[in-house]
This record gives sequence, C-alpha cells and structure tokens, in this order.
Amino acid sequence: MKLIVCVRCNELFNLSHTYKQCTGAHGGGQYVGDLNARIWGDQRDIVAIGFANSSFADAVRAQYQIGDLAKTFAYGGEMVSPGRPFNAFVMPDSTPSIKRVQTKAEYDAL
Repeated sequence: MKLIVCVRCNELFNLSHTYKQCTGAHGGGQYVGDLNARIWGDQRDIVAIGFANSSFADAVRAQYQIGDLAKTFAYGGEMVSPGRPFNAFVMPDSTPSIKRVQTKAEYDAL
C-alpha cells in the first residue's frame, strides 16, 4: 500500500485508482494498475510512504487474536498497549513503482 503525506497541510491519505490530492493542492496522485503509481508535488512537501502488506496483515491479525491482554502489553514500565508494530518506509523517488513529476500540469500530461 502507498500513502502520501503532505508536510505543508499535515495530511496523510492513501493512494487509490481515483485521483486524490491534499487540501492545499500541493500534490497528489493515484495508482496506475495494481502496483504502480504516479504522483506530483515537490519532494520536500509531498512524501510517499509504503508499508509491507504482509507486515501490516500480521499486525492486524495479532491485535485481533491477542488483543490488549494485560500480560502482553507492558510498555515503558506502564500497563499501556503500545499497539502492534509493522514495517513502513519512506519511498525514494528512485522507486520503480512510482513516477513523480513536480507540477500538476506535468502530471496531467502523463
């Protein structure tokens, strides 16, 4: 799964097959096919985030199966659930599954 973060708007949204952009129109994008995506926006403002779907599925499954049992969620010396971790990463522009352009006009011309 791919997400987009707009640093200027402080927004996070998922990419889908339908075009989306941040509220301030600093960038946006959409999936092209099931894996590849195209996005636009200055890389200092618009950040692509990815996470391993299998890692996320494992975290959801563990939360569902184990839940927040007191014996399993000691965190920082307190009895607070830390949540279930999964692997996420900032996707570099060199990622072959993302095509980035700087402006909406360039994006529309793709």
